[in-house]
Amino acid sequence: MLKLYILLAIRNLRKHRSTTLINVLGLAIGLVTMGLIALYVNEEARYDRFHSKAERIYRLTEYFSSNSRKSAILPYVWRPHLIDELSEVQNATSFQLTSLVVKKEDDVFMQDNVLVTDTSFLQIFDFPAVAGASSNLLFGPTDLLLTEELAVRYFGSVEAALGQELDLALFGNFERFQVQGIVVCPRNSHVQFEMIIPDQLYQKHSFNPPGYENWSLHFVFSYLLMNRQVDTKSFGRKLSDFLKRHDERLAERYYPTIQALEDIYLRSDLAYDFSPRGSQMNNNILLLVGWMIFIISLINYVNLSTARSAKRLREVGIRKVFGSNRQKLVVQFLVESYILSHVAFLIALLTLMILLPQFNEYSEKAFSITDLVAFDNLSILLLATSLAGIAGGAYPAWRLSSIRPITALQQTLRSKAPRHGISLRGALVIVQFVIAVLLIAGTGVMVLQIRYMLNKDLGFDMEQTIVVNDLGTISANKVRRERLKGVLSNHPEVVSVSGSSTYPGIPPWTLRFAAEGADDATEESLACIFTDDDFVPTYAIKIIDGRNLDDERITDSDAFLINEAAVRQFAADDSTWLTDPIGKRLKSSFLGVDGHVVGVFQDIHYEALHLDVKPLVLLPYETNYFNINIRLETDDLPATLEAVGESWKELFPEVPFNYSFTDDQFGSNYANDRKLQKLVGIFSVVAVAIAAIGLFGLAVFTANQRRREIAIRKVMGASESRLIADQTKSFVQLAIFSNLLACPLVILFTNMWLSSFAYRIKVPLEAFGWTFLITLLVTVTTTGFEAIKTARSNPAKVLNTE
Repeated sequence: MLKLYILLAIRNLRKHRSTTLINVLGLAIGLVTMGLIALYVNEEARYDRFHSKAERIYRLTEYFSSNSRKSAILPYVWRPHLIDELSEVQNATSFQLTSLVVKKEDDVFMQDNVLVTDTSFLQIFDFPAVAGASSNLLFGPTDLLLTEELAVRYFGSVEAALGQELDLALFGNFERFQVQGIVVCPRNSHVQFEMIIPDQLYQKHSFNPPGYENWSLHFVFSYLLMNRQVDTKSFGRKLSDFLKRHDERLAERYYPTIQALEDIYLRSDLAYDFSPRGSQMNNNILLLVGWMIFIISLINYVNLSTARSAKRLREVGIRKVFGSNRQKLVVQFLVESYILSHVAFLIALLTLMILLPQFNEYSEKAFSITDLVAFDNLSILLLATSLAGIAGGAYPAWRLSSIRPITALQQTLRSKAPRHGISLRGALVIVQFVIAVLLIAGTGVMVLQIRYMLNKDLGFDMEQTIVVNDLGTISANKVRRERLKGVLSNHPEVVSVSGSSTYPGIPPWTLRFAAEGADDATEESLACIFTDDDFVPTYAIKIIDGRNLDDERITDSDAFLINEAAVRQFAADDSTWLTDPIGKRLKSSFLGVDGHVVGVFQDIHYEALHLDVKPLVLLPYETNYFNINIRLETDDLPATLEAVGESWKELFPEVPFNYSFTDDQFGSNYANDRKLQKLVGIFSVVAVAIAAIGLFGLAVFTANQRRREIAIRKVMGASESRLIADQTKSFVQLAIFSNLLACPLVILFTNMWLSSFAYRIKVPLEAFGWTFLITLLVTVTTTGFEAIKTARSNPAKVLNTE
């Protein structure tokens, strides 16, 4: 019996080839979209799940009450005390991510993504070893682990790398390390590294070895392995008590807590965190977009299936006369719908395989066909396919199977659309349009917000400014830094050179400062950049009161530059800061400095526009200069960079001239926003395409139903333009109504997304205008083609054959 149902279904589908093709094409596009989004979102959700102890691993975080900022880094000294004092803690590890100069025989490289850690790291995390080292490796002080990719890059193969030696520059001091193992760093780990080294020698050569014993110097990531899963809030109270026991004053301003490992990549909003990070909000938006597009394709499928079913009344009547019961008719319609939906599934699966390389490029992922056919991704596609099969067959099966044979044979079934209002089919078309409008307008708002961020005046100039991360080898040494400045000044295209701890786009350090006359207990945590007197001219920062730092003045060794936000913060306790901040004194218990303010500079957006401008201090502290900022002014940038690189290589062959443009680094803060805008933009085009396919199918169906009416009207003298207008009018009305209905939804959803930015645009009215024009153009073009064809048909031929 099933074989008969299948044969009947194939015959009927072949009989209505055009409708079948439109139905399959629309549904396949919807399934492709669902598949791509499921692939992306499932990958994001799987981050860090490969660790066998993932459910018991937590990261230590901290909240600074003085500047309302949450941080992902903590002091190094906490780790051993946490293991000893808190019974819930089974093990703990701390690590830093840095860059190192690597020397291999006569070749020198700048190696990024170097993880400096302790012996507990591989006992807590599961980064599988492919050669040499095992997961419970205990580091010797000069042991070295490489990833497979790095081993091949340095030594040609994994096997050849084992036992080889590399010289690593630790704060300018070269130490020889030996490769003991090759490990894998999965792409779905929030911690990404290429090299792992022990922290013993790194601490020894550090610019600030006592900092590893300082209870308030935050600079490492710390993770705890618990004996069992714990409640974050209750354990946070134990951490506060722990800090009080060691430094009661710190505990008044710092509130430590923990964050589950599986929440870090998607749900973290902490300062000094890993980059790039995912976004749960962006994933939710993509999921919503995926379901919206699938709903559009499902509406198409249901609309066209129900429309086509109305032409099968005679078939239903004959089958009932010959004894077919309602159950058999329901099964037949469902089998047809299932066959159609699964053909669409097979086409979608093939299309997904073809599109995978392009999607990898757009999403910045590395998906394979294996990922595509994984259970969780394939099951979502099959579920959506089954849902379409049921939705497309259930209504025709229920309605047609309930018709009396005499009614079916007379073909007297009529639509039950209301005399006034919108039919079910019209309502479904409106839903399609509303979704399309949401996606088009949402994409437009995203484009405008990103353009606003990239073009907003940040208060400084990054044009033709490059940064070289020299790890302090040059920039922290005044003699070498001045030597570099002297040589580069011979290049007429070099404007200025400056050493600094960080630079715009990279989160600055945070230190505690107290104003003049205040007790140490009132110290406030302020962002600070350690730098010299050339930092301000290098980035064209505007001094609005006082003067710049001056390295030639002995008294400026403890001088400060502060921004307007810092003035406002100190003025909250002392209003004289607003009228006369120059000469006011600041002190820091950590640095042991007691200096004076020599200048106030305009507020600058040194971090992404997701964040408000915070108080910022610029001060000289040479041992913490890790970057060299070089401002250029040239019409031939490649030639100038090459000349600067040659001079650099002659002066400092031990430090590679690996530079990056400051504006590129700053722009990387918006990588997630750009990716979301790009993906939503692509899918909005897909949504419009599916809606257009559905409209075309309905236009064809409507035109076929009205062929006799149109032929009679044409014979009676109706013009072609009037007939075309009458056929497209209802669809245009639906498009206009959908735009009006979608406006408040666009405002609601786009404002929810914009709320994540401290500096943002207002939803522009022109976004609605462009969206209206696009949907109207699509509607008129899609339905007008069939309307013109019908209006120009020969009425005599139509009346003779109908």
